[in-house]
Amino acid sequence: CFVFVQMLNRSFELCLKTYGEKHMLTLRLYLNIGILYEDNRDFQKAYDYFVKWHETCQEVRREKC
Repeated sequence: CFVFVQMLNRSFELCLKTYGEKHMLTLRLYLNIGILYEDNRDFQKAYDYFVKWHETCQEVRREKC
């Protein structure tokens, strides 16, 4: 599980550098990281990632309209 967390965090860092915060791949990583924290019963961190996913998703959707 620790290796998976490291890989997700590294993927997230690279995604932010390459695509920025408002990109569909970044959105997927926010969601996946939130699910990982939820599975590990760290509900506050999970909630934070889900909120960030939701807010960023709203911004991305507005830009595409």
